[in-house]
Amino acid sequence: MDKNTFWNYFTYISRYTKSYTACKLREFGIGSGQSNILRFLIHAGDGISHEEICDKLELNMTTVSRALQKLKENGYIEEVKGEKDNRIKKIYLTEKAKKLGQFIESTKNDLVGILFIGVGDSELETFINILKKIYQNVKKEENRKEKIHG
Repeated sequence: MDKNTFWNYFTYISRYTKSYTACKLREFGIGSGQSNILRFLIHAGDGISHEEICDKLELNMTTVSRALQKLKENGYIEEVKGEKDNRIKKIYLTEKAKKLGQFIESTKNDLVGILFIGVGDSELETFINILKKIYQNVKKEENRKEKIHG
């Protein structure tokens, strides 16, 4: 199998996972990007800042700000200005978000179940190790480009 075949599978799986998530969450008014941030917030707990979300999820500020604005408009989060520095906003989940969080987690588990039907533990471990290597390559390239382009 060549690397182009990898690319074809990679893009198809990426599209499928986004489509699956979007379809499941459409009725709640959020997309796959917002669901990833909401899922992270549920696991991270209340009081996290925009910057922390960017750092932990490796997303840029614009992407995070847009997603948080959409979540706020739909009543899933509240933003509270920091006590010491009111330029920093802390994110808090609403009860609506906490209830939806269970559905998001269930959706993620269902999707993972679909993706790994027939994949054994040793195959999964090998696959994860390969993904880690690919991720490290991407991070190195990203860091290299930042040094060159500032």
